[in-house]
Amino acid sequence: MAETHKLDLIHLILISFLLISISSAEIDPKPGVCYGQLGNNLPSPSKSVELIKSLKAGRVKLYDANPEILDSLSNTNIPVTVMVPNGVITPMASNQTLADDWIRSNVVRFYPQTLIRYVFVGNEILSQPDNVTWFNLVPAMRRIRKSLVKHNLKKIKVGTSLAMDNLEVYFPPSSGKFRTSVTDSVIKPLLRFINHTKSFFFIDLYPYFVWAANPTNVSLDYALLEPNDSFYVDGVSGLMYTNLLEQMLDAVYFAMKAAGYPNIRLFIAETGWPNGGDVDQIGANVYNAAVYNRNVIKMLTEKPYRGTPYKPFVALPSFIFALYNENTKPGPGTERHFGLLYPNGTNVYPIDLSGKTPEPDRKGLPVPTNNEPYKGKIWCVAEHGANAADLGGAMSFACGEGNGTCDPIQPGGKCFEPDSVWSHASYAFSSYWSQMRKSGATCYFNGVATQTTIDPMVSLRKSIFLSTSSFGNNIYALRSSQTKFQFFTSLCLMNKMANLRFNSTIKGSLILILLTAATIVYAKSGDVTELQIGIKHKPASCEVQAHKGDKIKVHYRGKLTDGTVFDSSFERGTPFEFELGGGQVIKGWDQGLLGMCVGEKRKLKIPAKMGYGERGSPPKIPGGATLIFDTELMAVNGKGAVEGDVDKIFRLCIC
Repeated sequence: MAETHKLDLIHLILISFLLISISSAEIDPKPGVCYGQLGNNLPSPSKSVELIKSLKAGRVKLYDANPEILDSLSNTNIPVTVMVPNGVITPMASNQTLADDWIRSNVVRFYPQTLIRYVFVGNEILSQPDNVTWFNLVPAMRRIRKSLVKHNLKKIKVGTSLAMDNLEVYFPPSSGKFRTSVTDSVIKPLLRFINHTKSFFFIDLYPYFVWAANPTNVSLDYALLEPNDSFYVDGVSGLMYTNLLEQMLDAVYFAMKAAGYPNIRLFIAETGWPNGGDVDQIGANVYNAAVYNRNVIKMLTEKPYRGTPYKPFVALPSFIFALYNENTKPGPGTERHFGLLYPNGTNVYPIDLSGKTPEPDRKGLPVPTNNEPYKGKIWCVAEHGANAADLGGAMSFACGEGNGTCDPIQPGGKCFEPDSVWSHASYAFSSYWSQMRKSGATCYFNGVATQTTIDPMVSLRKSIFLSTSSFGNNIYALRSSQTKFQFFTSLCLMNKMANLRFNSTIKGSLILILLTAATIVYAKSGDVTELQIGIKHKPASCEVQAHKGDKIKVHYRGKLTDGTVFDSSFERGTPFEFELGGGQVIKGWDQGLLGMCVGEKRKLKIPAKMGYGERGSPPKIPGGATLIFDTELMAVNGKGAVEGDVDKIFRLCIC
């Protein structure tokens, strides 16, 4: 009798495995990729589709229904997911016509040439503070589904992607439970809809954030899906886990079971690991990103399907986040560093989404340096070269939100001087960030701020570049177009210089420089009356600088103030070579390139009197024209720089 029961159990297991295999047969386990577009330097859609093919992606997910991208994906046989924007959900919930119009414009128009397989209604809606939209989610999904049926597109599934914060309990996995605030009102209707339409529960899973929040108690190898000695046994279910991703997946399975729907399939709508981030974002590096994503691909593509401890042998379709590093994505630095590719189309690290290529040797990956918590100081400062108007807007926000954030930089305040846009913005950003950081504030400010581990007082020196030649025989005062260096600073520096051990001739030269700097006129845009120099990029080290008499090679692009380009060596591919200070070029160049480091980039605004004067240079340059040059120093044949202890001078008067 016992033997009969044993055989029955074996038959049951075999039948179950067969049913699972059949149900999974239609699902391609090859991971896809999330194609985000929050960057101002990304390749064209047609180029992006070629790159997606090169990654051997199994599918592609969009966060909208961009027509140019959908056209580029036509006839590629790549399954596509499109998305109804979050802002459309509430009106669509009660308006079938709106849903019909959306499907007609964004699905019917492209299908079947573009292989649209899923329509997502919103992205992580239940993580948003607008709870009105929460309750309109499922009604809007029903409208979209009805429209698809109307157009005989029943095979296109409807879903929505949710994040792990929709679970109020996910440890241990067997105790997985959805948030009480949404279980009855949103989750159960959603699961009912998914079950009825045979769709998936789409979930965004990021072991990185779980590990980064508790790196002491969670093993990095456990989070990276690496073979390791760490494992966890669920005390209730008895299931054993060897990695964090499977643990998170099973928590969702158990949560759906607790809500009354134990057999709904899971689809990983997003997963990934950041290849970079802010200074204090532990473990965000290229090495870890490569290891995690390669291990995920290996886990999801191996056959027989691995599944999870609770749901073994079940295929898990997925998307890797993301195609590109997206430089305008708001939030902490990791948000802008999840890409498999850089914006120029090159790989951040080699990867094959099909899982068919053996893993490349890890020796080619950069050694991680931030797998331990950062313990040093961090400042939030303004980006050098940021637009002055953008800095002003961000500074207004920072000063308006904090508690006395900007009092010290008000007129008469202890940090009012130096009175420059960059220094004031840097103070405001750091002050706001230090107050609001624990509440989730980031050092981003719409892209005009950045973190630094270098005391910003050192950076201020870049606002005014001091160059002396032959101990004061040739003196130039050069400055950033965003700096208003006032006479107060000059007096402060002169009063303090007596305490420094400087050659007396250099002291005199520097005093003259500072007095000259205090008289320069600041102009925001358009024509200028004095030479303006903006430093767009400064290399980390500056061993070779350009001085009078040096033979230098410079790439440049010359423009008028209306943006018209009149000459460019970049397009010709050959830098221009000349003797600096020898009168071979316009005076604005002879002075504007002094002290430049190899690899440095500057923007020069040159007044007519230092350019081509009132006569101009017909036909391209009219008389009296202000000239704008984007320059990059490529090579210097000479050596030498006189900087001495200039940094010490600035430290005496900076808050």
